[in-house]
Formats: sequence, structure tokens, C-alpha cells
Amino acid sequence: MSSKLAKDQGNVPYQELLDKNHALEAEIQDLKIQLEEAEELRRAISEGDLDALIIPGPQEKLIFTLDSADRAYRVLVETMNEGTATLASDGTILYCNRQFAEITKMSSGAVVGTSIYGFIAPEDAITFKALLKQKTSVGELKFRAQGGTSVPVYLSISSLQSEGSPSAWCLVVTDLTEQKKNEEIVAAERLARSIIEQAAEAIVVCDTTGRITHFSNTVPKVCKCDSAFKRFEDIIDIRFSEGKDAGKSILPVSSALKGDTILGLEAILEYKSCQKFNQKLHLLLNSGPLRNSNGRIIGCVVTLTDITERKRAEEDLRKSEEISRQRLEEIENLYRNAPIGLCELDSELRYVRLNERLAEINGVSVADHIGKRVRDVLPQSIADKVEPQMLRVLETGKPLLDIEIVGETLAKQGIERSWMEQWLPITDTQGFVTGLNIVVEETTERKKMERELQESEEKYRNIVETANEGIWILDPEARITYVNQRMAEMLGYNHEEIIGRSAWDFTGDEGKEAAKQSMEKGKQRIDRDHELKLISKNGTPLWTIVSAKALFDKDGNFMGSMKMLTNITERKEAEVKLKQTLNNLEKLVQERTIELEKAYGSLKESERGLAEAQKMAHIGNWDRSLITNEVHWSDEVYRIFGFKPKEFGVTYSTYLNCVHPDDQDRVIKAAKQALEGKLSSIDYRIVLNNGEERVVHEEFKVVFDEKSNPVQLRGTVQDITERKKAEETLEKMDKIRIKEIHHRIKNNLQVICSLLSLEAERFSDEKMLETLKESQNRVASMALIHEELYKGDKNDTLDFAAYLRKLTADLFSSYNLGNDNISLKMDLEQVYLDMDTAIPLGIIVNELFSNSLKHAFPAESEGEVHISLRRAETFDKGNNVSDSDQHCNEIDNFRYILRVADNGKGISKEIEIENADSLGLQLVNILVNQIDGCVELSRNCGTEFTIWFGDKEP
Repeated sequence: MSSKLAKDQGNVPYQELLDKNHALEAEIQDLKIQLEEAEELRRAISEGDLDALIIPGPQEKLIFTLDSADRAYRVLVETMNEGTATLASDGTILYCNRQFAEITKMSSGAVVGTSIYGFIAPEDAITFKALLKQKTSVGELKFRAQGGTSVPVYLSISSLQSEGSPSAWCLVVTDLTEQKKNEEIVAAERLARSIIEQAAEAIVVCDTTGRITHFSNTVPKVCKCDSAFKRFEDIIDIRFSEGKDAGKSILPVSSALKGDTILGLEAILEYKSCQKFNQKLHLLLNSGPLRNSNGRIIGCVVTLTDITERKRAEEDLRKSEEISRQRLEEIENLYRNAPIGLCELDSELRYVRLNERLAEINGVSVADHIGKRVRDVLPQSIADKVEPQMLRVLETGKPLLDIEIVGETLAKQGIERSWMEQWLPITDTQGFVTGLNIVVEETTERKKMERELQESEEKYRNIVETANEGIWILDPEARITYVNQRMAEMLGYNHEEIIGRSAWDFTGDEGKEAAKQSMEKGKQRIDRDHELKLISKNGTPLWTIVSAKALFDKDGNFMGSMKMLTNITERKEAEVKLKQTLNNLEKLVQERTIELEKAYGSLKESERGLAEAQKMAHIGNWDRSLITNEVHWSDEVYRIFGFKPKEFGVTYSTYLNCVHPDDQDRVIKAAKQALEGKLSSIDYRIVLNNGEERVVHEEFKVVFDEKSNPVQLRGTVQDITERKKAEETLEKMDKIRIKEIHHRIKNNLQVICSLLSLEAERFSDEKMLETLKESQNRVASMALIHEELYKGDKNDTLDFAAYLRKLTADLFSSYNLGNDNISLKMDLEQVYLDMDTAIPLGIIVNELFSNSLKHAFPAESEGEVHISLRRAETFDKGNNVSDSDQHCNEIDNFRYILRVADNGKGISKEIEIENADSLGLQLVNILVNQIDGCVELSRNCGTEFTIWFGDKEP
């Protein structure tokens, strides 16, 4: 009810208002009767039935006489309840009765002789004059009694006129004060009833038996039935919501009828006889008694305010605050234990906050930082550098990134160190800069590694430049991007004349096709040695043996190839000459027997030339009779195996003893395969007498007799130890670069995760926080892949089973469900995947596993999430392939099956995975297509995603 109504009524009970209303109606009836009597008196006066009526005239007083009934009428006028007065033409009061004097709060003697206008309220003066102009008139207006009190009255005015006399009037005045009060009470009662009926709260008025007599429109909605004239406590069961009495019934009506009052009590409403819904409402309960004017209790009032939504909001707010508190604790823990230095400065460059890592870098405790300026903590040489720049950030509000600082701190005095810093301004709600956030990463060790790597690269570059073999590097279009000094000398050009030109410009026509095929094989990661004929600057042929190594970037894209070329021109010339000699030998013997000695000498000379060529190229030739098992080595073979030429007669067992024990079986097997025509060359290790290990390249050729039986093995041996060392060195350099790339990518992704976490602090909206968290988990899944590649012994493939174990553990920790009833079962086969498959597949598992944790299991329910990764050939197709998987199962080129399943409440049947609205499922579809896979969804028991895909194992 309004405050005005409460003020006018006080604590007046409803029944008393009804009683007063009846009394008021009776009093109004009495007033009507009295008014009729007053009208009759006015008529008597106007007809001259009074003894004497004195009216002042223009020259003397005029006297009117009355009949013998004077005394009776006078008594009637004096005792009547209305005020009566006679007025002269100018408004002077000639006579008034006792009641008129009481209305004016003056004595009759004081009233007579005064002007009637002195008692008329100024705002009603015009109305009163208008009434006087009429012969008879009635109307309501306000009297002004002594002291300025306003009194509402009803006037009846009659003109008193006689022939030749001026106008005079008779007034009958009825005091309407009590009537007005009663009308206000009735209006207030109607207003109160309207307020009760229209109130948003459930308001109930009960009589002394506890039955409901009046109620607001909200009450039927609360009790779910017609509540009129039913006992309140029979249909509405209100219970304590908390405390030691929680669950016990509250009897607000019984309590109020005993005179007790309940104010602002939180309670729970449960239905009884009218129960239709199995629900509870949280209410704010107020109840109190209704009393009449004598103080007797005649009923009670109960108000019920539905606070269910407020309680839910309070509970949601409490949970949100708890989650926020936990997140803040996690962030604070991350801040304290971050591997990089973090701090916050105020606008005067004083330390407000910092972590242990920065204190360790500066060599000063955290406590000794707080409240001190940067200049008070850092050495002067560093402070002089950073303070002006920090002040510029405070002034402009623009961050400074990747600032390199070099110097010494108290942590390691006398040792120059380096740091990479980020200075980020802090702004208030109005955009004013109030301080700085500083991120400090020490780069001393990294700089040292970079210098060592640079020195190592320079060292290996010197090795390449001084190698005896020619080396050049080609891009994907076979353009020469690098050439060493030896290669330039072999071709007869300088570096500038070679760089940028196509390799085919230096290749003979007969060798171009073979060289192009070798490059195409390199793109397929097939590297083979081959002979190549080049044309030198002076036009002479340059025969080489080419050892090629294809080059690929981190994404597997072909970037070109590096080729090592060994000059075998002299050997080729010697071989041509030897071939010519051998072909003509039989003819020469037959035709020129007399010149046998000369021919023999020429042959020896050729052999010596061949031996010299072999010595220069570190290539020797050998042959082994398959019939007698005799072995013949050239002089250079002796040298390669660490012996003096012709030092002893070579046998096959002597040769095998020189082969490294770990390579002997492979050499024997290679010889057998050569006899079968399956192998023509092999690289293996030999051990010299001094214990030194060398690597040789050997090529085989089988000689057959006229019956196609193998009778002899021939071959060449080349010492490729230095070439192998160079290749291993380049391979190590390549691995170091790739691992550094993985490390830097991982660090950048972790910084993105940290920035997303910091961004989440700015929002309270649950949907926005969830979106940021999902984005953070996706980035973290990619960062984890690069971390595993960095730590592992492989550069481009990942143990995906180990990665899944770490990823799921991190996701369990991230969502911090607090429900020990959810378990994870993993059935993982060790599988190595390349990055093009591992990164999309990791994001897919992140999305599906996160969805199971967030949506599959209602609060406190038990459940299990199952993740399996198997090769397709080891997957139990009889027991595990559902009908929905048959489409994917029919595709033959899939090598692996990944399954993520839970036994939760199951995904809605309305969701189609191909046309899902959620970002997560859209991302799953896109990534499955990206890896050329197939995905199936089963809803038989919870939710089950099966993904079929292929990949190349190392």
C-alpha cells in the first residue's frame, strides 16, 4: 500500500472501516432530515412568522414583528445541528445560532456584527457572491474559522425580502468535516482493495479462522488453484529454507492471529492439496495481525514475494565468483611461476608487483623491489637506457616491443647478459595511462647458441669450400644458388658466372634427361648416385659421379637439392682407352704377334695410367673369380683399405675381415643380390689396421659365360668418408634448424595462449569466456605438437599416442570439472604421424574431448570417455565397426582409425554433423576434409565419433 494510505488509516482494521461506512450513511440520512427542518425555518422567517426581525435601513432600523410561535422556533434554531445565520444586504451577520458559532470557533456575540466575507475562504469568495444573487441557492465551499482553519460546509441560502426593504439573507450551514473524512476512508478502503488485487506480490487477507477473504491476483498463480474462502495453511505449505529449522513448516497465519509479526523471512513454498507441479518456490515472507479500533485481532495479512529467480541468480553469481576466484588464483600462480620475468610499474616507474623470475634476473628479492623506482634497483648503466623510453611509453600510451637490453645485474656481476623486453601501457577506464606492464625474457643462452650455431655454420661452410669434390645447390627450377670453389674450378668458371644459371647450361645433351629424372626422384625423396657429363668452359667434357640430397622445408615442400660431384673424367678416359685396348687385344695378338712385347708394354703403360687415375680419384677396381674365389685388387684398392699396393695376395676372407663387423652380413647379402641382378651398389664401413673407420662406395658387375652362368664379379671401390662426413654435418645442421623452428613456434603459441587468458580477465560474460577458453585450448593443442617435436628425436614426425595422453591430461586440468565420477579410458597404438596430419587431428581431438567433458555428463553423474587410435589392419572390425561406419570402412586408402566416444546423455538427433551450427563441429568437418579423412557419428549409446584417415609413417 502507498505511504499516504498508511498515514490516513493508521492501523484501522477492515471491519471497522465497514462499520464507519454504515454509520456515515445513517448520519447523512439524519442530515437530510435536519436540512428539511432548516428549510422550513427559513420559510417561516421569510413569511414573517417571527416576533421581530431588526434590519438596518438607510435612515433608521426596520423592525419586523413575529407571531406568538417565537419561542418555540427560537429553541428549534438554537438546538439544531446546522449553523444558522441572517445577513444584512452588505453581508453583516445579524444573528447566528450556537452551531454556527462553533463552526467558526468563536462565540455567538463575537460573530454577530462581523462580515460574513471574513469567514469565506478567499478562493470561494466569487462562488459565494454568485449564490447570494439568486433567490434560493445551495452549494459547497470552505469556511475559514478562527485561527485560519479551513472547514468544508454545505450552504443553503434564502433571500429575505419585503416590499420597500433592502435584501437580506438567511444561511443554513452544514459542517461536512466528518462526512469528508468518512468519504476519504471509503475511498482509501477501495484503493487498498485495488492495490491488494493488482499487487505483483501475493497478498492474502484472512479472517480469525484462517480462511482467505481477500487476495491479490498473484495468489492463484502461486497456489495453482482457487484459494477463495479456503484455509491458508491447508493449501499453502511454507517451510524454513535454512538454519536449524530448515524444512520445518512455518504457520504465518496462526502466528499472526496470536499477535506475532514476521518480517522479511526467506522461506520455501511447497504445495499440498492443490499440488500440480513438483517444484519449490523461494519466497520472502511477511505476516502480521489486523486489529480493530479497540485493538482486538480481527484477522491477518500475509505477503509472499517470489524470490526464486533472485535466489537462482545469487547461486549463479556465487558459482561465477568461485570460478573467477579460481581463475584468478590460477593466473596469479602462472604469474608467480612464469619462466619469464613479469612486473607492473606505476606512473612514477615504481615497482607495484613482480614475479620471482624477474627478482632472480635482477638479483634482488621481490620485497626489496616493491615501492622502489626502476633506477633504485637496476644498475645505473641499464637505468639510463630504459628510463627515458619507459617515460615515453607513459606519455604516448604506445607500447614498445622487442626491446633488447644488454648489461650486468647484481644476479651475475661481471657477466654481460641480454634480455628481450616488452613494455605495455596500463590504462584506466577513461583511457589515461596509469602504469606499465613489463615482460622480460632472458636471451643470454639463446644468443650464445646463435653465436655457436653461426660459428658452426661457418666451420662447415669452410669444410664445403675446401672439399675435394665439387658441390652445388639447386633450387626447384634447377637454378644454381650456391657453388663451392672446387666446382667452379672443375667447370673453369668463376662464381659469378655460375650463380643464377640453370644446371642444364653446363650439362651435355645426352645427360640432361638422366639429370632431370634424378631431380624428379629427389622430389619423391629418392636420392640416387648417377654419372653426369658436364661441359666445361673450354668445351671439354667433364665426367662426374653425382651424389644428390633433396631439400625440403618444414612443411614438406621441395626446395631444391644439394649435389656433390666427383670428377671421374680421367677414369672415364682411362676406361675408354682400356676398353679400346681390350677390344683390340685379341686382334692385335693374332695379327701382330711380332709386336707382342710392344703391345704388352703399351698395356702396362695403360694400366699404370689407370692406376694413377684411380689414385687421383680415390677409386679402385677389383674382380673376383666365382670359380676359383681368387681376388684381384688394383693399387688404389690396397690404399683405400690401408695397405701398400701388392703387399699380399688378397683372398675373399681377407677382404671380409676388413669390413666392419656390423656391415659384414649386409655386404655378403649385397653380393648375393648382385648375382641375382637385384643390386648394383652399396655403401659400407671398413676398419683399417690402425683402427680408423672409413666409408666406401662399391659398385658391382657380374660377368657371365656363354651359357649365361656367372663366372666373375667386377667392381669399383671409392673412399667416400669425407663426403659422408659432410653429409652428416649438413644433416645435423638441418636437424638443429628444424628443432629451433619448432621451439620458436611453440613459444609463440604459448604467448598467444597467455594473451587469450589475460584477455578473458576483461570479460564477465560466460559465453565470451567460454569462446576465449575454447580458442586457448585450440592454440595449446598446436603448441603441444611443436613441443613434442622439439623434445623428440624426430624432426618431422610425432608419436601421436604420447601426444594424446598429454593433451587429454591438460584438458582435464583445464576444465577442472570437480567430478571424480568421470573417467578416461585410452586404447592407443604407437603411431607416428607427420605434422600435416598431426596438427589438424590434435585440434579435432581437442574439440571432441572438450565437448564430452562440457556437455555429455550432467552434474555429479558418472560416465566414461573412451579414446582409441589403431591401425586399420589391427582394428577389430567384427566387434567395433558400426553400420554408420560402413561408408568410411569401404574406402581402402585409410590406414588409421581414431575413435572418441562417451556414454553420456548423447548428442541431439537434430544435429547433423555435416551441417552443424556450432563452431566446434564445423571445425571438425573442415579438418577431417583437410587430412582427406572420413568421419562418422553414432548415437547408439551416448555419442561416438569415428575418424578414418591415412598418413605416411617414417
